Amino acid sequence: MAESENTRIAPADTTLPPPPAPPDLDVTTLPGFMLDTVRLLGSDLWALSTGDEFKAAVALWCRAWHQVPAGSLPDDDRLLASFAGYGRDLKGWGKVRAMALHGFVPCSDGRFHHPVLTADALQAFQRKQAFQKKRETDAERLRHWRSARSETPNETRADTSLKRVSSRKERDRDKTFTPLSPVTDDVSLVWRNRLAKGTNGPWLTSWGPKPSEPGCEAPPALIAASPWQTVRPETSSSLGRQVA
Repeated sequence: MAESENTRIAPADTTLPPPPAPPDLDVTTLPGFMLDTVRLLGSDLWALSTGDEFKAAVALWCRAWHQVPAGSLPDDDRLLASFAGYGRDLKGWGKVRAMALHGFVPCSDGRFHHPVLTADALQAFQRKQAFQKKRETDAERLRHWRSARSETPNETRADTSLKRVSSRKERDRDKTFTPLSPVTDDVSLVWRNRLAKGTNGPWLTSWGPKPSEPGCEAPPALIAASPWQTVRPETSSSLGRQVA
């Protein structure tokens, strides 16, 4: 087929349908597309094409996938012949051209568009954008997390380590600390310990008189709840005064 005999489509031909894809539809970073085998085996191309025609058609699908917009081909038989594997053999290309372009539709942008390939490309492009957006969101979240944990400009690594150890000790202290009840004051706590220790061990002279002796300053309620109650004298000095 001579070049002058090629069927050409004038650019921006308003008598043709608009392209099904936006002009910037780009999936060149995606290596391939999903092949609907059921649809292919039920197509006219499968039923009517020769081996050479089918081979050329598949080659054009692969080329169209990486065109921009995706799913389209240029209206130039020299390029189409090369894309289909015929190189400069326009005569050989002319023999398979009609069946090889099966499914491609001429549109007003001056290109051939394949509706099925275009639909697959649009879905792939949307999935790609969603994946990129998720990655950007995750990266931003990670940056914020690292920024919150990073050291201050004037803080050394040793300072940071000391702060971490101090914080850990404070947490451990909070776990083991048992606050006094409202009815237990420092005086009662001191005398409770003294009464417990004095029962099974020596009574220190710095504690003052024993509960069995006059002048003991231990609170009566604590003495009554301890073994000292059996030896508590009938008379004693005033009780419950503040321990020095």
